[in-house]
Amino acid sequence: MLKKILFAFAITFSLVISAQTLIIDPAGDGGFETGATLGLNNWQTTTVPLPFFNQWAVNTGASGYSGARCAYITNNTAGSPPPYSYTSNQATVNDKIYRDVVIPTGEDIITLSFDWKGVGDADDLLKVWIVPSSTPLGLGALGPATGVTPADLNLIGTYNNETDWVTTTVTLPTAYDNTTGWRLVFEWNSNNSAGSTPIAVDNISLTSEFVAVYCSPSSTYASDYIDDFFTSVGGSSDISNLNSGYTAPGYQDNTAIQSVEQFAGEIVAFEAVYGHDFTAFNLGFNVWVDWNNNGLFTDAGEKVYASGVTVAGGVDGDFLIPPATPLGDYRMRIRAQFANGDPSSCGNISYGEAEDYTLTVVDVNCTNDPSTIVVSAIDFTTATISWTAAAPAPGIGYEYFITTNTNTPLYNQLPTGTTTSATTTANLTSLSDGTTYYVWVRSVCDASFGGTGNWFGPEPFTTLVLPPTTTDVSLCPGDIGPNYLTATSAACANPANLGTQLNGTLDGTSPIAAQPDLPTLSAGSSATCAFKSQTSNYDAIDFSVDVTGSYTFEMDAPTPDFDAMAYIVVNDGTFTPGSCATGTWILGDDDSGPSLEPQLVVNLTAGINYTLITTKWSSSFDTTHTGSYTWNIAGPGSLLGPIVGSMDWYTSASGGSPIFSGVDFDPVGVAGSGLPDSNTTGIYTFWAACATSPIVRTPANFIIGKVWTGAIDSDWNTAGNWSPSGIPDDTDCVVVPNVANAPVINTGIDGLGNRLIVQSGGLLAQASNSSLTITDAVTVEAGGTYSIDDSASLVQINDVANTVNGTFQIARTATVRENDYVYWSSPVTAFNIENVSPGTPNGFKYEWLPTVGTRAPGPPPDNNPNDYGDWQAANTGVMSPGKGYAIKAPTGHGATPAPLNAVFSGTPNNGSISQTIQKGTFTGANYTYIPYAATSLTVTSDDDNWNFIGNPYPSALHLEDFLYHPAHSSFIDGTAYIWTHNTDIGTNGQSFYDEFTYSYSNADYLAVNATGNSLPTPYKGFVASGQGFFVLMTDFSANTTETVYFENYMRSAGNRNDQFYRSADTSTEENTEANTEDKHRIWLDFINPSGSTNTTLIGYIDGATNERDRSFDAKHTRGAGLNLYSMIEDDAYLIQGRQMPFVDTDRVPLGINVTEAGMQTIAINTLEGLFSNTEQHIYIEDATTGITHNLNSAPYLFTSEIGIINDRFILTYRASTLSVDDFELDNGIKIYEENETIVVTSTRETIVSIEVYDMLGRTLFNKRSINSDRFTINDISPNNATLIVKVKLVNGQQKIAKMIF
Repeated sequence: MLKKILFAFAITFSLVISAQTLIIDPAGDGGFETGATLGLNNWQTTTVPLPFFNQWAVNTGASGYSGARCAYITNNTAGSPPPYSYTSNQATVNDKIYRDVVIPTGEDIITLSFDWKGVGDADDLLKVWIVPSSTPLGLGALGPATGVTPADLNLIGTYNNETDWVTTTVTLPTAYDNTTGWRLVFEWNSNNSAGSTPIAVDNISLTSEFVAVYCSPSSTYASDYIDDFFTSVGGSSDISNLNSGYTAPGYQDNTAIQSVEQFAGEIVAFEAVYGHDFTAFNLGFNVWVDWNNNGLFTDAGEKVYASGVTVAGGVDGDFLIPPATPLGDYRMRIRAQFANGDPSSCGNISYGEAEDYTLTVVDVNCTNDPSTIVVSAIDFTTATISWTAAAPAPGIGYEYFITTNTNTPLYNQLPTGTTTSATTTANLTSLSDGTTYYVWVRSVCDASFGGTGNWFGPEPFTTLVLPPTTTDVSLCPGDIGPNYLTATSAACANPANLGTQLNGTLDGTSPIAAQPDLPTLSAGSSATCAFKSQTSNYDAIDFSVDVTGSYTFEMDAPTPDFDAMAYIVVNDGTFTPGSCATGTWILGDDDSGPSLEPQLVVNLTAGINYTLITTKWSSSFDTTHTGSYTWNIAGPGSLLGPIVGSMDWYTSASGGSPIFSGVDFDPVGVAGSGLPDSNTTGIYTFWAACATSPIVRTPANFIIGKVWTGAIDSDWNTAGNWSPSGIPDDTDCVVVPNVANAPVINTGIDGLGNRLIVQSGGLLAQASNSSLTITDAVTVEAGGTYSIDDSASLVQINDVANTVNGTFQIARTATVRENDYVYWSSPVTAFNIENVSPGTPNGFKYEWLPTVGTRAPGPPPDNNPNDYGDWQAANTGVMSPGKGYAIKAPTGHGATPAPLNAVFSGTPNNGSISQTIQKGTFTGANYTYIPYAATSLTVTSDDDNWNFIGNPYPSALHLEDFLYHPAHSSFIDGTAYIWTHNTDIGTNGQSFYDEFTYSYSNADYLAVNATGNSLPTPYKGFVASGQGFFVLMTDFSANTTETVYFENYMRSAGNRNDQFYRSADTSTEENTEANTEDKHRIWLDFINPSGSTNTTLIGYIDGATNERDRSFDAKHTRGAGLNLYSMIEDDAYLIQGRQMPFVDTDRVPLGINVTEAGMQTIAINTLEGLFSNTEQHIYIEDATTGITHNLNSAPYLFTSEIGIINDRFILTYRASTLSVDDFELDNGIKIYEENETIVVTSTRETIVSIEVYDMLGRTLFNKRSINSDRFTINDISPNNATLIVKVKLVNGQQKIAKMIF
């Protein structure tokens, strides 16, 4: 019995009248105001055959109507206006007007109202019917009436005998709602008897409405209830129901006395406080609003707040009024329930309470809205918006909002931007290309409640699609492809591989939408789209998959932590986050994963784009969460970026159909391209466009040959001389045909090309100090000529074979004397040595043999050793690429240095070129022998290891690249030796391998390595084209033969090709050697009494050690000539690199080979780095005299007999013994200029002797037995020259001073 009573109590109801539905509008088509005919007012009529028959008209003939016209019976439709009268003898005509109507389901209060007048007589009258819409209507009378259901002919009433307008209102039966439609008929009936005025009708109205019946919830016990409930909107009305206690039967209907007002799109904030008669318990709390006033709270979106869990004390929350909610009153229900986190809106519960209130959606106070939004100047990422100003202008200004969906922005939406009231335009930036945007604008009148207007809009616009980026292709005639034109665009790119993780971020700038309504607490995922009224910010990631199957998306615990939710939808542009109205929902989840994080196990199809939307669960509104998140994905395929349209290729800039699809396009052989092959030179243009934007096209040129025309002049660097116009670059196949203006690459120009073809009759010339870099092959056809002047370069990148059936030639010039030898190497294939210098007789052309086999024995007791190399005759034959040859200047060339021109003809060498080098087997200690009883020669283990090689290319070779080739480090020394032929043949000492009456100076070898050049010249470390040089094979290799390699990477247009060494380097360029700031170097000169000079280099370099270093130390080319060198153990070095950092305690042993007895000189030639600072002195320590001399002050002069001296001198940086400088501090000697003479005085001791030398060590003055404290030198004329004056006193002290005189 108790259950029955409770049930009966629970189904009691309360009533609310909903809004009315207007079906026929009396101010519109029901009042005949929408047009001057029945049809224009949505009414139909039966057909009357003649205009003078009684029939309906819509006009002004019947007086007293409202509005512009009414409907009435006339007997002359042709009248102007038709008269309000009828003819009595037309009884057979019963004219009707009618329309079909449908009543909305459930709206069962149906009201018909109309105005009418008309007298007629007893039989002349108006009948109003409701009949099925299928009822046929003719000219005869309708009837008889059969009943009052939708299936009957239902006569509503008959009307006549009224001279003035009256209003009739009829309530129709409730059965007429929820039908397929019925017909409302107004019928005029008349007979043969005469009557008065006919019928007229106006202001026909048909409305329907329903009674919303709300359930009345209840609770059994009164111990738990809602004690306080209040809102804090801040408008003219807020709910404030405080200390209300429990109201039996667990329900309060406060709709008539408590209401809250708020705007559509705004937040309603509230607070509820629980009350308890006993112990305080946890209660769940929900809020509903009946947005459609249908008496139910179960429709989508009507649960506007859900606590989700039970909480103690009460709740503090808010909810959103949907932006498009119509103005008016809505019932709001709240309910709290013990131990249930999700109370229902109806029914009986044991503990808790429900309360109803009225929510009134009101209009804003700021109603002067802007209008007519216009978008102009639309570009790829920018646009300008403007609007018609509100009248009157708002007090503060305007806000505008830009979005990519059509949803009306929330009332509290943060705007994209603002303007003042006087500004009705704004510039939009940072837009995405090819994207549709929607613009909304509203007025901001003041800062009060409702002082901001409603959003006006949207106005859509679409940014321009960025055209694809294309690359041209240049090829040579006849090339076989594929040769691809390419096009790229983000609008139609291949989807990127996203890997197995997706990362995203939420922050205050993220978009906002309603939260998905998903199962919680591991209740599973949902395949049904549903959203709550609460909103949160969200982040969207677009993706696709390449394999159809089941994929698992599992979220890591985010940082900072938040209650994440997510759902996947089809990304076809139709789904709007927060709405299920359009688009395809796939799956959503809240708590199914580990640690109650979301996990989606979803079937995905390859080729379809999807969007993963990540948002936050909240019982109210949380639109500003900030933090990152990570999804881990597993499945049968790869996760990719979104799939976009294909790239299409066209033959025109507009119109037409694509002939190919794909990002790479080779048009040769493609139908419609017009290119059956690649044989015909020309420019063929195609256009690329994304399939999604076919009108946005970018041209790409398929260029068959960059053809020289010489249309303007012969300058390679003139764009107009080429077809297509433009100077060739490294993508072009350069074609030089037979034309009048042959191309010339002028001095200082660096030409480029991908391939080069000189056709028959074509001529290409390179001026000196120009370059041409060709990526691929060079072809000179029969009858074509390609000539390169001295110091110009041909550089190639790829290791390909060149083809010369015509003429290729490169000139080289060396400045020499008749007796000079030039070290040559051929830059072309198949070139004979006898053609280098045809005027040079046989017997003066050599190659070098690193180790000789046997020699004839010399005079007893010595036999000629075999432990060294020697020159071998090479009078005729093909020069081997990469090999060096020594060729004397032609007979009659003269004793004065003059240019020697050599022209090499053939096919230019290119790519990887190898040359075999070798060494002897002697690795023992040094020994001496006397070839011809005159000179003693020293043999070392290096003397059978020298190899004569050469630059094989028609461009300069970078020495460091060659020396430090990975294959060379184990068997050749890191130094190259360049022959400078500075010194003429003469008595210059003997070579290391034999004794001659006349010889060249081995000081003419320029050694080059990482420490520097053995001479302080502006040499840049490039071996010129056609030049040979020596390298030393080391004894570290176990093999007696090895292979050196020349590679294209050792060539560059930047490598100077003008330093083919001659008698004097005329370059005025500064030394541009790299990293000189990290090199601290000393060049020392050794000068013999005859003025011959030899130079050595000691440098302190990063990477060097004080031991033997392949890259930093250079062995001396010793022989029996004048030599100065530094020592590492027992070995002599022309260049020695020392370790960094420099310390002034370092000591470097020096050795010399004295070839002429007498006064010798050691002097500083050049200083660099820290040694250029005068504070760091350089000393030479003479072990024989015990003197330590400061070389910064003056050269050191000493006497010596002929011979090799390796134990006398040490280069130091501290004065370790009493030096000449120390005496100078206190010996009282002064040397100065007076009246164009040199005066020497001594205040302490008597002067014994005075000697004067020039900087070459030549004696200019020598006087002994002076025995005076003052002496004047008159024998030297002043010449602004640097002189060395050496003064010796009677006590043995001396002074050596440098002076300018």
